[in-house]
Parts: sequence; structure tokens; C-alpha cells
Amino acid sequence: MGTQAHAAVQQFELFRLVVEAAPNAIVMADEAGRITLVNHQTEKMFGYRRDELIGQPIEMLVPPERRGHHPQLRIGYMEHPRTRPMGAGRDLYGVTKHGDEVPIEIGLNPVTTGEGRFVLASIIDITERKRAVDALRESEERFRFMVSGVKDYAILMIDPKGRINSWNEGAQRLKGYTEAEIVGRSIDCFYPPEDVAAGKPAFELAEAARLGSYEDEGWRVRKDGTRFWANVLFTAARDATGKLRGFCKVTRDMTERRRAEERFRLVVEASPSAMLMAGPDGRIALVNAQAEKLFGYPRAELIGQPVEMLLPARSAPNHPQLRETYFSRPVSRPMGAGRDLYGRSKDGRDIPVEIGLNPITTSEGLFVLASVIDITERKRAESELKALNESLARQVKETLGAMEQLRNTQGQLIQAEKLASLGGLVAGIAHEINTPVGVGVTAASTLRAKARQLQQKHDAGDLREQDVSAFVRLVSESTQIVLRNLERAAELVRSFKQVAVDQTSGERRVFDLGIYLEEILQSLAPRLKKTTHAVKVDCAPGLVIDSYPGALAQIITNLIENSLTHGFGDGGTGAIRIVAQKDGEQIALRYADDGAGIPKEHLSRIFDPFFTTRRGSGGSGLGLNIVYNLVTGMLRGSIEVNSAPGEGAQFLMRFPAQLERDH
Repeated sequence: MGTQAHAAVQQFELFRLVVEAAPNAIVMADEAGRITLVNHQTEKMFGYRRDELIGQPIEMLVPPERRGHHPQLRIGYMEHPRTRPMGAGRDLYGVTKHGDEVPIEIGLNPVTTGEGRFVLASIIDITERKRAVDALRESEERFRFMVSGVKDYAILMIDPKGRINSWNEGAQRLKGYTEAEIVGRSIDCFYPPEDVAAGKPAFELAEAARLGSYEDEGWRVRKDGTRFWANVLFTAARDATGKLRGFCKVTRDMTERRRAEERFRLVVEASPSAMLMAGPDGRIALVNAQAEKLFGYPRAELIGQPVEMLLPARSAPNHPQLRETYFSRPVSRPMGAGRDLYGRSKDGRDIPVEIGLNPITTSEGLFVLASVIDITERKRAESELKALNESLARQVKETLGAMEQLRNTQGQLIQAEKLASLGGLVAGIAHEINTPVGVGVTAASTLRAKARQLQQKHDAGDLREQDVSAFVRLVSESTQIVLRNLERAAELVRSFKQVAVDQTSGERRVFDLGIYLEEILQSLAPRLKKTTHAVKVDCAPGLVIDSYPGALAQIITNLIENSLTHGFGDGGTGAIRIVAQKDGEQIALRYADDGAGIPKEHLSRIFDPFFTTRRGSGGSGLGLNIVYNLVTGMLRGSIEVNSAPGEGAQFLMRFPAQLERDH
């Protein structure tokens, strides 16, 4: 007996140690429901100390709303005690010392000892598991809700044998089947007969199972038999142990994209420019007929090859870096602007090209479409144009030099013309002065001779009163003659001096226009006296202007010379009329003669330099050109001419009565 008792003690101690070391909460209760044993995990789970549990009814660990039913359940179990898990199919909860409910799973085992029958309960806290299950259930609900509402994609679940388990609205819209019609059927019904015969559905599932996923594009069939181009993705679904549970299949209708791609290919093929498409790796993915023609390669020799094969050897090494830079910031942009680009043909020729780049995003990723234009002819034309421009530049330079020389010559001729005009004026004035001076000299000489005779009579004592009286009368007459002729000479000199100074100095001043016109005519009197022509000036008194009198004198002089030379060149008696009047802020100066007039074909050229119809008769062709330049330049005005053969010539000049200060 001693040995058996010792063995029993050892066995109980071992049992206690096992219970104490168990990772789960262990509670043992007798038939009356009193707790007889607990372990450390029980204290930790429920928050009670061991001495607070031992001897207490097991219902203290049951939530209050279930405590009333628990004794009956306990009695029923003790009538048919067996090992059984509990909690399967329904939620079980324990309650802690602080009143918190803990979701648990309980395993029950009947135990018979010398002290009677007991129940050993193994309790697991499934709070985290329940939280995970609830989260998974919520996630699945959200997934089912999301999938069922997707209309643009057909999303379905397939079992490992290829039978359909689930169906969404997008699948019904795309394929035409209702969920009742399709669930349980094989996916073979979505494939064309030739693909089913070739085993394509089974192959795709096998590849998805092997690789984890499988993607394909191809023709698929709707319920009504029509075909559409689809992108299909199979994803294998496995459990935690890796066992294949089925597949998720997502199908998208790509028919419109395929049509767009086909249209794109047709547009590219029909482009008048060479077109190439390449990916980030630089491999050529697409070319058109013009690219074949430009570079000399057949299409088969270009597809899949690096684009650098179409570049000159000097450019190819640097191109990958340029391509990488472009793909890092892909934008539409023309290339070739500001620098020369070249391609290389199959026969090794360098081809000057202009390239436009456009990034294109496709289902296969990002590509760049290059439009390549052969600019050989443009380069040739540019080279010829450059040579022509250089030639023109030389010619322009030479022409400008000639024009500058011509302007200098013209200026010299104009100055000579002015000086010649002034010289003629001097000659005329000299002739005019000669008469009064000669008369004065004659009178003075006569007076001197008479004075000598009177002196001789006085010395001889023969001087009579009548001699003195005669001499006095002679002195009076002679002095009057001398004074009158000297005044005439002085007037001529004064008139000449003012006009000459104005013509040579070119200074601006304020002057009376009517008086100045008379002074100009007076300075021209020697020239006019030789003719039978009459000149009349009509100008309102007191018309004062602020301008360049020298320019005005030159204008009137040249116009009168033009009339005398061209208008009245054939003799006869003519009339010249000069009319000046104020018109607002402008002076309107009209000059008209009744001479021969100007032929119609000459009217557009009369102001051109060196144009004259009297080249052999002393005409320089600068007179009217000087008039035009002085009116439009110094006087800041305008001039018009109106004439016809036999009707004389009329010139209308308009210029400011008072020039602006900066003039």
C-alpha cells in the first residue's frame, strides 16, 4: 500500500505540473459545479487569484445572461460525459473579475478519480482570432460588394477544375450570361472553338497555377456568339498550406483599344514621313513603309533591333544616355532645331534629318514615336540660299558703296549747282551795279573837269560870276546823279547780300515772306531783265514765318531757272506768278508759269536727280531735285506738280509757317 500511495502521489504531482505548465487556461470542477483546480493561465485570463476561485461555482466565470441556463447544461453533460469540443457553431464567452466578456473556445474532458467524477475544461482566449475572423469577414463583404458593383470588368471566381463559382455585374454586361445561367459551368464557353480544341483554357489555368498569375490577350466569345478582344488575368488562390483553392479571373473588353491601335498602325503606315516607335530599351517596335524607304532596311531587319543602328557611328555611343534622359521626362518636342541631326542608311550614307518625338503610353508600357523627315533637299536649298545670300551681301555692300559715292557726288554736284546759281547771281548783280556806278563815275568826272576849269579861271583872274553860278548848278546836278546812282547800287548790294547770305549759311530765322520774295526777285532782276517775261508776286502783307529763307531763295531761283530754260526756252513772252498764303498752320506757296508744260511721261520723273531733257543745252538735271529735297527736307513740307503740254507748269508747296524747335 505504501508503494501504491507513493505512486499515486507522484502521478498527481505530475498531473498538477502538466496542468500548471499548459499554455491554455485549465479549470476542473466537480459534479456540483464547484471549482477544484485552476492553473496560472486561468488566473491570468480571468483576473482572479487562485484562492478566489477554488471552491466557487463555475458559473462565476459565465456571463450573467447565461448563468441561469448553465447548471442545466452542466447536469446534462454529466449524465452523458464525453470528450467534446465546445464553441463550434456558436459564440462562447467567459467573464473576468472586472466584468469584461472574453470570447473563448472550450474543450471538455470527463475525469474519474477516487474522489468522484470531475470535468476538466481547457479554455482558449480567442479574442485575437475572433478579431481577425471578423476583419476577414468584413473584408470579404467589402470585396463582394466591390466586385458585384464593378461594371467595366468581368470578375469571377473559378474552382481548380475551371468551373465558375461567382459572377459579377460586369461579367454579365460583358459576356451576356446571368449568374444563374453561368455558375457551375466551365470557362471553356468563353473561348472560340479553335482555342478550346487547342487546349488553351486548360493551359492558361495550368500556367496560372504554376506561376501564380497568367495574363493573355485574345479573342473571347459572348453568349450570343459575338467575339470581342479581351485582356484576361488569372490569379491563383491558395490557402495557408499552399493548397490550390481556385482562381480569380479578371476580364476587360479591349476591342475599342484594339481598333484604336489598328487605326494608329494605319495612320502610321500612311504617314508621308518615316515613323519609328521604340521603348525605353531602345529596341524598335514599329516602323512604316517610309522608314524602310528612307533607311533602306526591310521591316524585318529593323523590328527588335536597337535604334542606334540608324545613327552615324559618331553619334551612336552617346545616344543611350540621351534616350534615358528623354524617358525620364517624356514630352512632345521637335528635335533638330539649332543643331544638325543625321541618320544612317543601310548602305552607310549619312542622311540629314529632322526628328519630332512624342511619348505614347500603351498597355505594354511607355514608348516614343519618332517622326523622321529627310531634309537633304532642304539642306541643299539652304546651302544654295546661303551662297546666294553671301553673294547678295557682297553685291549689296558694293551697291551701298556705289550709292554712298553717288550721294557724295550728288552732294558735290548740288553744291556746285548752288554755287553756280550764286555765281550767276553775282555776275548779274555785278552787271547791274556797273550801270549806276558808271553813271556816278561819269558825273563825278565831269564835275572834276569843271572844277579844274573854274580853278584855272580863278588863278588867271578871269573868274566871272556867271561861271560860278554855272558851276554851282553843275555841282547840284552832278551830286544828285551820283547820290541817286549810289543809292541804286547800295540797294542792289543789300538785296544780293541778304539772299547770298541766306543761300550760303542755311540759317533759320523769322522773316516777312512777301518782302523776302521781292528781295529774291530783285536779286534775279539781271537775269530776268534779259527776257521779256513778267514775274508777279501775290502775298498778303505782314505774313511772317519762322523758317529757312536760304532754302526758300534756292527753291524760287531754281523754279524760275526751270521756267526760263524749259518752259520759255523757245522764246516768246511768258508770265510767272507766285502766290503765297496761310492755310491754317501751313503756308501754301503756288508757283505757276504759262510755258510749254511738261509731257505726261515725264511727270513722275521730274524730281529724280539728273533727269533733264536739255542735257546738251546746259541742263544738269538737279534743279528740281534740289527743290524737292529742300521742300520735303529743310522745310518739312510737300510738293505737287500739275502740268500738261502747252498748259504751263504749276507747283504747289506746303510747309509749316513755324517749324518745330528741333528742326
